Amino acid sequence: MNGLNPNQYQTAYISLSTISVTEFYREICSLLGLEASENKTGMFRVIQERVYYLYREKKKLLVLVGKPYLNHILDKQVHESLRQRITVHHNYEGLSEQEVPDYISHKLELAGRKP
Repeated sequence: MNGLNPNQYQTAYISLSTISVTEFYREICSLLGLEASENKTGMFRVIQERVYYLYREKKKLLVLVGKPYLNHILDKQVHESLRQRITVHHNYEGLSEQEVPDYISHKLELAGRKP
């Protein structure tokens, strides 16, 4: 995310793994600097308005990043309209068993390990 141009992208990282729909909307409101209301409909409306504003007026794309459980949240019918607005969807599966030793070795070298 740090490599993205902030003039072109608005990023939002959700680190919570198991949250309700209301908590999910509240978290997105917080990340976008919006006032969270008590009801889901109100929060969804302000989120939608902010995403439209960012795209139309600021020409910014929203990048939403989260743990794998985020996919389960977005798969719910109630999030259909939000899910339809996600243009690129990527699941990172992690490292393979063969890649782990090289990854650990590389990180140790970066940390100053001597051969």
